[in-house]
Amino acid sequence: KNQPNSDMTSFTWRETAQGHILLQGNKFNWIERARYGVKSIWPIHPSYVEVKKINRQLVYYVQERTSNRIIPSKDMLHVPGFGFNGLTGESVITNFAKGTIGIGLSLEEFQSLFFEQGMNPGGVFYLPEGQTLGDNAEGWRAAVRRRFQGGAKHHVPMTLENGMKFDQVDVKLVDAQFLDLVKAKKIDICGIFKVPPSKISIHGTNTNYNNTEQENLSFVNTCLLPWLVRDEQAMNAKLLTDAERKAGFFIKYNVSGLLRGDSKARSEYYNKMFQVGAMSPNDIREKEDANPIEGGDQYFVPLNFVSVDRQEPVSLEQNHKRIKENRSQENILHSVRTRDRIIKRYYPLFENAVDKITRIEKNAVTRKVDQFNKKRAFNDLEGFLHEFYSTFDEKVKAIIAPTFRVFAESIQEAAATEIGDKIGISEDLEKRINDYINGFSNKYVRSSLNQLLDQLKQGGPDAVADRATDWTIDPTRAQKTSKNETVSMANMVARASFLAAGFSAVWAIRGDETCPYCRSLEGMAVKSGQAFVEPGNFEPEGADSGPMKIRGLTKYPALHGGCDCFITYK
Repeated sequence: KNQPNSDMTSFTWRETAQGHILLQGNKFNWIERARYGVKSIWPIHPSYVEVKKINRQLVYYVQERTSNRIIPSKDMLHVPGFGFNGLTGESVITNFAKGTIGIGLSLEEFQSLFFEQGMNPGGVFYLPEGQTLGDNAEGWRAAVRRRFQGGAKHHVPMTLENGMKFDQVDVKLVDAQFLDLVKAKKIDICGIFKVPPSKISIHGTNTNYNNTEQENLSFVNTCLLPWLVRDEQAMNAKLLTDAERKAGFFIKYNVSGLLRGDSKARSEYYNKMFQVGAMSPNDIREKEDANPIEGGDQYFVPLNFVSVDRQEPVSLEQNHKRIKENRSQENILHSVRTRDRIIKRYYPLFENAVDKITRIEKNAVTRKVDQFNKKRAFNDLEGFLHEFYSTFDEKVKAIIAPTFRVFAESIQEAAATEIGDKIGISEDLEKRINDYINGFSNKYVRSSLNQLLDQLKQGGPDAVADRATDWTIDPTRAQKTSKNETVSMANMVARASFLAAGFSAVWAIRGDETCPYCRSLEGMAVKSGQAFVEPGNFEPEGADSGPMKIRGLTKYPALHGGCDCFITYK
């Protein structure tokens, strides 16, 4: 991709970036970042890049038309090749295989000249004894070359006069073992990059592979994999944020098309593990780099190879009875893992949405603070804050609502799968989702407004601008808000789904590290309309920190900031 409006467009990229690492020993890509992530990746020829270490930090000097651009390490996707010395990789061609490549080029040049300048028929002309060409010798030789020399003039009939004879001399490339030499050099070059000779149409070599599957498997493992792993490690380190990595995102090459090799052994292994209940369909799909499917986390037994809850039609009462009989703590934790994966997957989306909201706040507030500082009108600043936040909740909802809705749908599907039902988003749950979004936007706006008003009273306009700026610099607000809201909404949707199916909602904890307040609620079950904790002071037995102030009905976790409790059913 050519970068518009840049000095770098003056260069012509003759190779792909992957060709750079194979031939030059290094692959350089400039990472162009946008506001919320990577916008583009631009390949740069290694000959234009100089790598230096300054104050223990790598920097990259990129030669442009009029000057050098300095690119920090975080914005340069650098993949070194063989022989990495801490700064750059070594060129295999230049430093290690120069002789082999040179011989191969010489052979190609000789082969080209042989056919280009060869004469056929080729041999010796004999004159009768005592005769010579005399002064016409050079002209005669020139005439013969014009008439017969060159590939396009091979096999042209020849006429001889005055008793002259021609004795043909065969010089065959096969006889000179030339073809074997050329083939051997090609195989040597294949060996430099671990490429099977059959990949460049050299067949008949002695290998241990008796079929194409095995050869492809060796090709991926010995030739491609070392380069792919280098690329994957570099891209995962430079192109993903910490939040994306924590959420389970990663970059990986999909070579499944080539790894169909040994498919029989792989399928037999998966089949045996599946039959004994050791692997679920999603476990197998994960091994094959496929996305999980709905209901794929269930483990099956050899009873007709169907899950128990779909073996035959059962009544709601029978289904409830079966589920209650299998409600061990291990099963409870297993059933919530799908919801946990969904939360981790959506966490970066919530964080990005909150970050976008805070940047809008920051830009509006700091711009007005600059204006009011010039006028010295602090009362006007307070009026602006009230006016701005009176309508800002609609902006918050517009940004956050789409993420909330798709997140709620995913959690509802997972909760329905846990209880073996196929219920969708009911009217009641749709109303609860809307109420949750409205409640979040109102709570967010009140928190922002109160913080800024307090800053205005204590420190004046500059303190207001500093607090708004801190929201965009310090990731704590976005992270804390995202974690609390994903946990809270997931439990709200799960509770509504379980109650709609006729179950009770049960408070569940993760383990021994849970706080005394949450531990006191473990196993508590409620029906529709009931709450786990009433408003007021909540001080269970064993809570040494004193009472916890509960401001409203607590119908589902989180009970407090950082709470990781969840809703299950019975």
